[in-house]
Amino acid sequence: MRYANQSVLMGVIAAVVFGACATTARVGAEKPGDMQGPLAPDRASRGLEDSALVAVVDSFTRAFAAADSFSGVVMLARDDDTLYSFANGFADRASGTRNGPNTRFNLASNDKYFTRIAIRQLQQAGKLTLADLVGTHLPDYPNARVRNEVTIKHLLDGRSGLRGFDSDDDRKYRANRMKLRSIDDYLALFATDSLHSTPGATYAYSNAGYVVLGKIIEAASGQSYYDYVRRHIFEPAGMASTGYYAVDEVVANMAVPYTTSAKAMGNFAAGAKLPERQSATPLLAYRGSSAGGGYSTAHDLLRLARAITSHRLLDAAHTDSLLGFSAQKPGYFEWDGWTGGSEGMNTVYYLHSTGHVIIVLSNYDPPSATVYRRMLWNEWFPKILGLKFPA
Repeated sequence: MRYANQSVLMGVIAAVVFGACATTARVGAEKPGDMQGPLAPDRASRGLEDSALVAVVDSFTRAFAAADSFSGVVMLARDDDTLYSFANGFADRASGTRNGPNTRFNLASNDKYFTRIAIRQLQQAGKLTLADLVGTHLPDYPNARVRNEVTIKHLLDGRSGLRGFDSDDDRKYRANRMKLRSIDDYLALFATDSLHSTPGATYAYSNAGYVVLGKIIEAASGQSYYDYVRRHIFEPAGMASTGYYAVDEVVANMAVPYTTSAKAMGNFAAGAKLPERQSATPLLAYRGSSAGGGYSTAHDLLRLARAITSHRLLDAAHTDSLLGFSAQKPGYFEWDGWTGGSEGMNTVYYLHSTGHVIIVLSNYDPPSATVYRRMLWNEWFPKILGLKFPA
């Protein structure tokens, strides 16, 4: 069953979700290879609030999946307790392979979180500061304004003035996608372009900024970006199923991205849609970058969260700097993480000041994962945990 109107779907889901608040979600899987329900907690229950949270997440997820609006994995944890794990849909329709917590999904822009960790590690090692100009590490960068006016903090905060190379000129990016095999290849797409705003002045989402950060990581570490994150993030965190795989590389447990965007068939007209989902593989770059396109699993991302909070990747001070959690006022919560989305892929990865971790990996178009972020922040945390955003 597929809902053509998302407002109708959300109305159905809302009725299910808020009817579930007074119930306790089931434990266990329905049957082998089918949807998985809430897991028994690793340790004693953290209380009624987590039980209620699991119940609404489960009801929402089952309704969303039943409407064929979600294909992927949802995982919810709190500190060391895994509260909920759900898998639905096919990783590969042709082979009949189903999604599961060990399926590798394209993360889209969620890779930017790896880049942020790497920058903090190099800061901790004394190899850079956030106030450094781009030219300090990349003296040959072809745009003089970027060299002399843009800082690492500008790049991290989306205030560099750099354009988002694949959104402003989609055809250029797609035409060169099979040539994109290194950070330098991505830089070549935009490095000579002019800035669209004064550095530090305004926020604008920028993939280009995170490519430049990847190049700074290479310059400061003496390693390729791909080698650096593998050795300093993936390996110490135990993320054995995470990496930057080439589009023609044969890798086990890989999710095929499925999209209704007509771009998958070469039609770049704005808003053009296909009647049925098709593979979006023809739109993928040869290899991802520090701005996006790597692969990971729900289990690996949970391992990453635990490596961060146990200070295995950064010391306590730099972990606090990464997460940005301040002294909490009663009734408020904060978060750190990223979302990613493109044709046939949508991902959510957030660590919260409450100790909760939410991971949603989907091989359908947005908002198949990002809807969870909205529900968590706008509905579930305020209504179940009694928390709200900081003022």
